Amino acid sequence: MNMADMQEIGRRIAALRKAKNLTQAELAEQLSVSYQAVSNWERGESMPDIFKLPTLAVVLSTSVDALLTGETAAEESNAAETGGADAALRETIPADGLSGLDSQLKRLKEELKPLKSLECLKSLGPLQGEETLDAAV
Repeated sequence: MNMADMQEIGRRIAALRKAKNLTQAELAEQLSVSYQAVSNWERGESMPDIFKLPTLAVVLSTSVDALLTGETAAEESNAAETGGADAALRETIPADGLSGLDSQLKRLKEELKPLKSLECLKSLGPLQGEETLDAAV
């Protein structure tokens, strides 16, 4: 992990801590570390111990993934919803061939939305008769 990544993670920790109206000392106490350790994390000079990350995430009301990547639950949900279509497209198309593909990517996402709705309908299957579910599909 490079210094820029550590600084970005530190900024996320600081922002989440402030959003919870916690001081560095209060956060440190909840994690059983020194306030200097929290200060070092927030300045990107060190990282929280890997075993402290789950507790840190809980205290800051976020996920470990969000702490480390900045990706929110909504973005994670969107990625899961599209079945990783963004990643799959980007892996199969060379970087220089990505220009102009934003509209195609948006179109594909729109096409995938009904599939999610269909999955919701299928989950209601046990509550309905087979013939009712078949008629919906």
